[in-house]
Amino acid sequence: MSQMRCENCGWVGSDADLGTHREHRGEFWGAPAWETWSVCPCCGSEEYGEAYECEDCGAWGGLEPGYDKCPACAARAEAEEEMTDG
Repeated sequence: MSQMRCENCGWVGSDADLGTHREHRGEFWGAPAWETWSVCPCCGSEEYGEAYECEDCGAWGGLEPGYDKCPACAARAEAEEEMTDG
């Protein structure tokens, strides 16, 4: 299972925990037609994506593939690098 993160409220959880939104779209051959999609269980937003684990602190966040640190750890690492260079 993947860890997911809501872009709206910051919720982090497994993809199995996502909520479901269902909307009536009319009829198809006399039967009701529904459209169903996944949403954030906290705020109902459709804006979510895969979360990645920070290599340093283990926190789950909205990291992009290829980046190994969360924003806090990346900022700390950058500050430490500036201190050693200067």
